[in-house]
Amino acid sequence: MKQFVGVIIFVCGIYGYSFSQNIKTIVLIPFDAKMYNNQESGFMLEESDMTYEQSIQFFMTCLDEKLTLAIKDTVRFYSLLRTYTTDAYNDIDIVHQQAQYIFVDKPSTVQERQELSAIEQMRKRRTQKQPKTQENIHPHGELVSVRQDNSDKFLSAQFPDPQLFIDLIANYSAHYVLFVTQFEIVGEYSDPYAVSQKIYPRTIRVHYVIFNKNGKFLHGDIATVTFTAQENSITDICAQYMPIIAQQIVRKLP
Repeated sequence: MKQFVGVIIFVCGIYGYSFSQNIKTIVLIPFDAKMYNNQESGFMLEESDMTYEQSIQFFMTCLDEKLTLAIKDTVRFYSLLRTYTTDAYNDIDIVHQQAQYIFVDKPSTVQERQELSAIEQMRKRRTQKQPKTQENIHPHGELVSVRQDNSDKFLSAQFPDPQLFIDLIANYSAHYVLFVTQFEIVGEYSDPYAVSQKIYPRTIRVHYVIFNKNGKFLHGDIATVTFTAQENSITDICAQYMPIIAQQIVRKLP
């Protein structure tokens, strides 16, 4: 009987070890405070009784928490923001300082995916994709500047020091990296009546990119959710809409 129990324990131990070895580890890197853009900040700060810096931290932490809750149990999710260690905070700073951001279309070919590698040189793609200012002649003779529309592009990131990025991932024994590159809240002001009545729509836009442990690009996109201008409590906005954003992102994880 003891031998039988011993065999069961041994087999279960092997299975448990094998299962733990197969669990994917994903490191979450939060967006840089400089990559936060809230066109509706004034209204929200007043109702939420927060400073601008506090609102950034609140949205950052909230998104981090909702992503952690949305992740599957079979995935180990490692948040640098909520690790609360000096090393993790230093690693966040390193990523934010090293990251070179660029607006790009969603890649449709293998070559385009390779160009979006975190460690590839991006001179060629930057030349092709970076926002450009064009000069047009107005019908009345004025010279006006028109900026390229990037509303349908997501913000990707690459790193000039490839080994630094790879070593950082290896420190956490991670298989994948989820990097939130930008957080936006934008208003739709095309309808003057809706604007005057404060019933115009607002959209939360969260840009993100997913790399594997070697810095290879896997996926990038923008998660979005829309709400009305009558909603100004940052706490309520986070509670109601961040889970939707988190679910959109988590569904794209490998």
